[in-house]
Amino acid sequence: MPFTDIIALIFCHFCDSVFAKDRRWVNNPRITLDEKRTTQDDPFDRWVASILKGVGIEHREIFTGGSLTHPDIVVRYKIDSEVSYLGIEVKKLNANEKGTDPRGMTIDYNSTIPCGKFRVYTPRGDSFDIKGYYIFALLDHRVESLERNILSFVFADGDLLNDDFELYLDSKTRNESEYNHGPYGEGSVRGRNMYLYPNPLDSKIFAFSGKVSLVHTDPDLHLNFPLRKIYRVRRPKLNGSENVFYIYRHTNSPEQFPDSPSDIGLFEKCTKRSKKKRSPYKFVVG
Repeated sequence: MPFTDIIALIFCHFCDSVFAKDRRWVNNPRITLDEKRTTQDDPFDRWVASILKGVGIEHREIFTGGSLTHPDIVVRYKIDSEVSYLGIEVKKLNANEKGTDPRGMTIDYNSTIPCGKFRVYTPRGDSFDIKGYYIFALLDHRVESLERNILSFVFADGDLLNDDFELYLDSKTRNESEYNHGPYGEGSVRGRNMYLYPNPLDSKIFAFSGKVSLVHTDPDLHLNFPLRKIYRVRRPKLNGSENVFYIYRHTNSPEQFPDSPSDIGLFEKCTKRSKKKRSPYKFVVG
């Protein structure tokens, strides 16, 4: 089974299990999350892992990391005696009361730059590299409730955001701390880079907002799976080359499908940003 089939299987499984039960599409489906266990814990990550356990892949195992590890989930599967891996990072946002995303064009990826390849480790500490995908989900604003609605869902190749694996690796080792700080030498400064990259859940992105989407480099997934190819996305790079991706929907989705995919751009506004002068926060008295 080609690797691309695994991606399509996972996406179709999410659609069939959550968005198109009994082949009837459900907009903004309601899901039930577990109680939050710790401050860093995210019940939505556990919900995603529970859905993945139902994917129809033989010899499939699901591994979940700790609250501060990357990626959030690793899927190990064996086909024809060959073992393969897929890493999945989960990015969830809570909508405002209007049902739109609260962040706009970028979101925090913390101290690890997004990428289409992840580095993981064996129990002995040996590293190996695996394909990386992202699940982006916009949930409704009822953050205190265990019953939540999914407003937007994107399953995307990490290369959509960054295909430079060396840049990704560099970001994982850039955080350094400075010691002997202050007049008594007792302080320290924790250096931590915070990376802001494009936000596919931006409510102004019509291709994703309110939709359930798969983003993939394969132009022919629809030939073997119940998918429709909606858009072709050209991602020009600073070195003059470009990557091309395709946005798919499940055929049970109620929207009108075009006869052929149209070309669109993504995240152009992110390149228009410029450095801003930072001012210290002020405590105004009186």
